Amino acid sequence: DTLIFNLIREEIIVKNLAYYGFYPENSNNVYLKLTNFSRSAGDEVKRSLKKLKEEKEINSIILDLRGNPGGLLDVAVDIVDKFIDKGELIVSTKGRGEQSKKEYYAVQEPMIGDAKLVVLINEGSASASEIVAGAIQDHDRGVILGKKSFGKGLVQTITPLNYNTSIKITTARYYTPSG
Repeated sequence: DTLIFNLIREEIIVKNLAYYGFYPENSNNVYLKLTNFSRSAGDEVKRSLKKLKEEKEINSIILDLRGNPGGLLDVAVDIVDKFIDKGELIVSTKGRGEQSKKEYYAVQEPMIGDAKLVVLINEGSASASEIVAGAIQDHDRGVILGKKSFGKGLVQTITPLNYNTSIKITTARYYTPSG
């Protein structure tokens, strides 16, 4: 027999922060599982930390970047900005031309103060995940645990083309604060 379905198209919003909360629940330890670095990731982390701070004091944070393939460079900078001191170098990029050299600095005070920080990574952690882990490590802001990350180190630029297509070209390399 023929089955008839009535389908309704909807926009599905995929969250970057798959989980956040105190773990164990009766502790002051926060666990954040960040799965992606799309436009809204920084705001999601900010809102979740604000909400958790309102519940009770935060003593430590586990930022889980395992299996996170990365995403946007400016979003990685925004995430790190929530944890390190204002004015600290987060990442620098260098391409072929002089104009491609850029440095990104923290522009706000850390949200959590001096709470202990652990960043979890593995071989599936790449790109923006490595920028976050590298900046946290280079500023002695936290401890990195896990396996060796993917090791990408590249900045890619998307250029729109005709017929609703685009091309992704590697335009620079990124460097952690220690180089």
